Amino acid sequence: MIEIFQQGTGTSRELIMGNSAESSNADVPVTCDVCGTRIYAKASQIGKQLRCPDCQTLLLVKSPPPTPAKPKPRYTGDEYQLQEETSPSPKTESPRYTRVVCEICSTAMNVRVKHVGKRLSCPDCGTPNLIRAPAAKANEFELPDVQDVVLEEAPPAKDHSKQVIAERLMSKAADEIREAEEEDQQPISPEKTKLLAFILQLKILPVWVIAAVGTIITWYLVDLINDLTSIVSLESIFAVFLTIITAAFATALAGFIAPQLLAITSFTSDGFDRIPYWPSQDLLDRFRSILMIANSIALAAAPGMLLATLLSPLGIPLWTGMLPTFILLPFILLSMMDNDSAFLPYSAVIHSSLTKRRSSWNLFYLQSMGLFAISAFPAGLCWLLHPMLGRVVLCFAGAIYVVLYPFLLGQLAWMIGDIDPDDSWQGVEFEASEESP
Repeated sequence: MIEIFQQGTGTSRELIMGNSAESSNADVPVTCDVCGTRIYAKASQIGKQLRCPDCQTLLLVKSPPPTPAKPKPRYTGDEYQLQEETSPSPKTESPRYTRVVCEICSTAMNVRVKHVGKRLSCPDCGTPNLIRAPAAKANEFELPDVQDVVLEEAPPAKDHSKQVIAERLMSKAADEIREAEEEDQQPISPEKTKLLAFILQLKILPVWVIAAVGTIITWYLVDLINDLTSIVSLESIFAVFLTIITAAFATALAGFIAPQLLAITSFTSDGFDRIPYWPSQDLLDRFRSILMIANSIALAAAPGMLLATLLSPLGIPLWTGMLPTFILLPFILLSMMDNDSAFLPYSAVIHSSLTKRRSSWNLFYLQSMGLFAISAFPAGLCWLLHPMLGRVVLCFAGAIYVVLYPFLLGQLAWMIGDIDPDDSWQGVEFEASEESP
């Protein structure tokens, strides 16, 4: 008989052969507590001390623990009862995977049920798709007999979104038509429009106020430059920079006023008694407006100033050369606007109106001269009382005159706008064409 058991605190195992009588004389293993050396003692040395051959430590020989009894089985064959074999009930297991089909490229993907509610990116197109719970299997049932059931076609569902878009577009179109009608409203006779009502309009009031204030500022800057340049000193150097600033300010003021003045003449010539809107002007358009007004004034003043310069030795004042400007300026400016060019001061339509609409021209000159006299009289009176007050009044009166003059010029253009200078020539040609075979 061979038995295997473990003794002492060590991990080595000993094989003991023989019966129980022989096992009492077997060696007893002893392990050194200091260096771990294992030595063997006789059974007769139990209770005595041995010396470790390595570290010389005294060790007590203890009796080995008793051999544990074999464990008994917990159950015997009598505790088991056999039952008859029955068919196991089928268990419905919940699905562990669900199927997701991409909404864009229809790629099929299988994902775990625990990811339901999250989004899965398609590996082909990258579209995020919502993972939905797998659909439960419907219980099988018998289809009813529907042969006697009469089905009627349901009316198609109405698409209210298209109706909303159509109503929105119709409302927008109605607003645009109403705005166009308001802009196209024209008076029956624009020459009867009162000048005071025109100058006090909300769109016209800022124009002449800014023109007046800007003129006052420019005037004072010019006086300051003259005072600084009278003496060659540090102030004269500062005058150079002030001159540049004054020129830039005057150019900006002219760039704002010139397009507005031409717009007043243009709208009035079309029959408007008020300005519906200010046209958008970029930098090039503003430069063209300044050039057109500057060229028309220069060409209108050139003959009179040349004649006054030639007659100056006879004692004629030089300012008298500006008088012909009032006569030539409307003809030249209307011609440039008719040709849409600042370098063409002649128009056949404007020229023929001098004879066919002479009364309109006479009315314009009478109104413009009267407006000039009304504007200059209070300015001259205030100048006599106090030069500073006269300068302010002169700037505001001049700004009003500068704004009303294009309005009167537009009325003149409206009254002569239906003239065709080639009517007679076209009529002759038409008769000749009728008589020709």
